Amino acid sequence: MKKIEGFLWLAFTKSGRGFFFGADKHNLSGFESFCTNDLTPFPTREKALTACSALEERKDFVRSELVEIKMEMAETDEECYKLDGKKNLVVLMKGDGGTFLVGRLVSEKRHLYPLPGALLVDNGFKPFVDFEDAFDAAGQINRQGAPATLATFKLKRL
Repeated sequence: MKKIEGFLWLAFTKSGRGFFFGADKHNLSGFESFCTNDLTPFPTREKALTACSALEERKDFVRSELVEIKMEMAETDEECYKLDGKKNLVVLMKGDGGTFLVGRLVSEKRHLYPLPGALLVDNGFKPFVDFEDAFDAAGQINRQGAPATLATFKLKRL
């Protein structure tokens, strides 16, 4: 299992959609979308705060907040089964634009039809609460040609 722990900026657009930003893989003082930077958070709160000023300069976000993230990502099929019994699971779906975090369907929110899930940024950051539902969603995503795996997901707003 790969552990992913650290700090992210959660920035919101005028429409209310949120985006995660973590450490820039190539510039230690910058930031990059968490989905395109290989799921790399800022290692410390201080490094996240240093990158904050550049994020706040962007005019497409109306507000941002610092969050702490903890994930344990399955890297093999066998490790996926070790997550059985865990709560707060997400599916990590790899696509052309990076790795996307998928959670449960929430009525009245955007979803990934025909897939049984929704991007966390679209469903109000609601992970799956049942292993079977998360495992089924990962299987559906895999069948449709996008590599997917499971991870635990804990997000703490600071």
